[in-house]
Amino acid sequence: MEKKIECGIVYDLLPNYIEHLTNEHSNAFVENHLTTCDECKNLYDNLMNEMNVNSSTNDEINFLKKYKIHFDILKIILIFILIIISIVFINITRKVIIINNLQNKASEYINSTNYYIRRVSTEDGFETVVETYKKDQITLQKITKTSYEGTSTMINYSKNGITNTYIEDTNKSKIAILNVENASMSNSIDNWVSTQGLRHTISSSLMCSIKSEKINGIDCYKITNFYPAQSLMSDFDNPSFYINKETGLMIKNNDYGSSYFEYTFDVVTDQDLIEPDINEYTIQENN
Repeated sequence: MEKKIECGIVYDLLPNYIEHLTNEHSNAFVENHLTTCDECKNLYDNLMNEMNVNSSTNDEINFLKKYKIHFDILKIILIFILIIISIVFINITRKVIIINNLQNKASEYINSTNYYIRRVSTEDGFETVVETYKKDQITLQKITKTSYEGTSTMINYSKNGITNTYIEDTNKSKIAILNVENASMSNSIDNWVSTQGLRHTISSSLMCSIKSEKINGIDCYKITNFYPAQSLMSDFDNPSFYINKETGLMIKNNDYGSSYFEYTFDVVTDQDLIEPDINEYTIQENN
């Protein structure tokens, strides 16, 4: 009877004993009893094994929870990176497609042999109007400059690579410079979005900006930091220009000291290409 009473007491104490919640006297009592009672010793061993299994399971559960948290964070980071890469890829692809389309449209006009271009430039109260008439091998370019001092004009008449220049200054004096070979004249139609192949187009699109805007009611793309155009705008550190969406031709360049361009094709006649009367000018030697 006394042994059963001890077993009952040990049975009650074992859970707290295993959890180290009993005092020294209770510990001594339980440990002494376990050395003499196989039944209680087996119960103690079973409780310990169960506790170890539960502890191991809890550790695994905690590890899996931590792993899942870290995995979820990594997944969010990867998704965020993929979104950024996708946005960049879509943006670059959009710009490459736009530039290619503009190149193709502009190429239809680049080699034209009959056109009229009117360019108006303004800066600091000065206005310069450049009118270029071209038909086949003849080009007539009239440059009119207006300032607070008055108006001056210069006419370049070029035929088969030989240019005669007629100048009338603000004082109405007239001089002519004749027979200049290969004179420098800005009379061509430039492809401002020209590149050297697809790879060059892609690399040039990385840093450039392309936005839709209207200029004088015309749908345009405003293109900034397109470095292949730097050679055409060498006077500007951060060149920007506006390209007509329909033609691929530039109609305005830069925001400061702006120039506006108008193009008309297949309208120039012989009447537009009449050379000034040389008898009205004083001939100046071509040095």
